[in-house]
Amino acid sequence: MELLVEEWVKLGNPVEPCPSGLSFRAQIGAQMRGIFWANTPKTVYVVFRRFENQGVPPEIIQDYRRELAELAGFDRQKVLTKSAPGARLVNLTEQDVRAFVRLNQHLAERWRQSTGS
Repeated sequence: MELLVEEWVKLGNPVEPCPSGLSFRAQIGAQMRGIFWANTPKTVYVVFRRFENQGVPPEIIQDYRRELAELAGFDRQKVLTKSAPGARLVNLTEQDVRAFVRLNQHLAERWRQSTGS
């Protein structure tokens, strides 16, 4: 969990406590938006429905799903079909965590571009 927080913050993004653990956020337009969450200290997960509800273009969500499905530690079928797939942190290597953070930073950047911010 420590590496996950460290890598996300290093990219200039905040991590905030939330009822279920930690919310990893990014500035999208004028608002801070949740990108992914961690149930401290066991699981990291993504909530695709939130992206849809917040207006992330469908092609960005689909690209993100496909890329996430390829990451070690994530169940490909669940990532491609479930609304909130996750991965157990104990199953992720340092390299996996860094790849996950990079992928989520890329998602945030594409989301920002889609809003013109």
